[in-house]
Amino acid sequence: MEQAGGTTSIPVTLVVTRKVAPERHAEFQAWMRKGVLLVAGFPGFLGAGVLAPSAQGRTFQIVLRFADEDSMGRWERSLSRRMWLEHGEMLVQESESRHLTGMELIFGRQDAVALPPRWKRSVSIWTFVYPASLCLNTATLAMFPSLPLPFRVMMVTMVQVPLMIYVGAPFVNRLLRKWLYPPAARRS
Repeated sequence: MEQAGGTTSIPVTLVVTRKVAPERHAEFQAWMRKGVLLVAGFPGFLGAGVLAPSAQGRTFQIVLRFADEDSMGRWERSLSRRMWLEHGEMLVQESESRHLTGMELIFGRQDAVALPPRWKRSVSIWTFVYPASLCLNTATLAMFPSLPLPFRVMMVTMVQVPLMIYVGAPFVNRLLRKWLYPPAARRS
């Protein structure tokens, strides 16, 4: 994404983990809905999701996506957010938050100061995507030869994307770690 002035903006995800007593789940969820409605009005906000625990679980994960660091920073420093947080303070037992870019979501957090060059990231992603695409497309073509192409592509991507995020990227990242993050980059 290009911003004014020619700089590239990178979408940022804010992942907040909150521990809540099971008997306060309903109150917490109502409070969270108010927070999501509040953040929805902020410039640069892209979307949100809440992952709730089981009935007796304690940990909620709240995912907020912003167009860039500046947008997220404006939300984090806003008076309306501070007031909303104060209102729900008695519902939360523990809280932790992390800021993640798209690359951290795929490659995981790294010790290196900088991400690898784009061409290395592209090669590493392709290393898993190509064989996975080849296998999945061959299988769906063999199993569903008369299925229209858009439906076959939908089936493949429904399997391939989670497979890439949860299996492929971590595996390829471990396999190519020394190449992606040479010792000089890890020291700086």
